[in-house]
Amino acid sequence: MPATGRGGARKGAGRKAMLSSQQRLYLGAMIHARLWDETRALFDRKLAASLTEDEIPALWDRLDDHRRAGRAEDVEVTLWDIQAAIDEGVLQGRRYFQGPTKVAPRLREQVIRSAARLMSRRWQLPVSSRLAERCLEEFRTISARADAELADDKPDV
Repeated sequence: MPATGRGGARKGAGRKAMLSSQQRLYLGAMIHARLWDETRALFDRKLAASLTEDEIPALWDRLDDHRRAGRAEDVEVTLWDIQAAIDEGVLQGRRYFQGPTKVAPRLREQVIRSAARLMSRRWQLPVSSRLAERCLEEFRTISARADAELADDKPDV
């Protein structure tokens, strides 16, 4: 018995895509990069503020001044002061800080909204925040799939 064509979605039905797949990927990648750039900048500002509390930047500047002036005995004293500030201050002896491991809270909506407005003006197409968010999720899915494939890949030696 031949199919009568009943049931299911019709061919060509539904709303046409506003953006090409390349534009969607570009928008998702841009939002992803902006989110991490903003997160890193926020982390750096917080770290700089905590270092300023311990006067470590001022101590490093003083060390540079002593080195330029050639006062070796003052350099040793300043190095001990820096070590004491690192051990006793906010740093608690740590010399390395792992950067952020996830996007900062309350940053996502703002970045998505601004990227959607920017691309809407650039491409002269309507780009909503919801569409931009879907593009971000599509990019992350593709990126995760590519990362998984690369992790499983064994080099030919």
